[in-house]
Amino acid sequence: MSTPQGPQDPQQPGYGYPPAQPGYGYGYPPPQEGYPPQPHLPISTQEPDWLALAAQQEAATKRRKRRVIIGSVLGGAALLAGAVFVAANVAQDKDSDTVVGASPSPSSAPSSGTPSPSGTGGATSSADPAATMRGSDLFAAATLPINGQKFVRKSTSHETPCWKATENGLGAVLDKNHCTQVMLGTYTSGSDSVTVGVMVFPSAADAKAAEAAFKGRITAVGGKSGVPDFCGKVSCAVTHAVHGRFLYSTTAGPNSGSAGESDSGAIAAGQGIAAYALSRLIEMD
Repeated sequence: MSTPQGPQDPQQPGYGYPPAQPGYGYGYPPPQEGYPPQPHLPISTQEPDWLALAAQQEAATKRRKRRVIIGSVLGGAALLAGAVFVAANVAQDKDSDTVVGASPSPSSAPSSGTPSPSGTGGATSSADPAATMRGSDLFAAATLPINGQKFVRKSTSHETPCWKATENGLGAVLDKNHCTQVMLGTYTSGSDSVTVGVMVFPSAADAKAAEAAFKGRITAVGGKSGVPDFCGKVSCAVTHAVHGRFLYSTTAGPNSGSAGESDSGAIAAGQGIAAYALSRLIEMD
């Protein structure tokens, strides 16, 4: 009778695995140098957070502007230092009683010419990118995922004078503060619809004044272009905020035509589309 054999030494041949290499597990070849294992990255299926994206874009824009300002200041300081150095050398070549800059040069003397209009340095409205912008330019996204719903762009347009795109007193506020045009977009999902409007002003001060006096709402573009007749004579979820010289606002409500002011779906839809509008305005900076 053969004597029972105990467990074989995994280091001995015939165990069924290749001999272990020093410093590594049994039966596994040592890792190749220069080829570390690559991690498997999870694929995100979450919808975009428009408000977070807008905040990131705004922060990046501010950082970019700061760099430009710092560069301009440093460049200006270098030029000023060079000018002072040259002026000092010129003064040293003259009589010691000569005061540098005591006599104005012809270019710095008062001019009898006509000043540029409105103190703008001759700038015209043709240099304003928003002057010819339309709703289709601003609201470029054909679909938007908001609060678990897919919103489809149904229409875009623009209105001038601004009061044509408003109701319940908003038009008078816009006209008083020199609004030049309103760019509009309407998005709808299976449950809710939103009309978003971006109002253009000559200055940030005008936009802020209009926002401070805001009342009424952007008129909901419903009942056509495949959009349900939402926010007719009922109260709706309204948002309004300012970015630079733009005032942006949304009017949102359920597709059933019922009031949206306290409807959680309509409120979330309006806030989501407003955040998208802000992200587009930041891209224009």
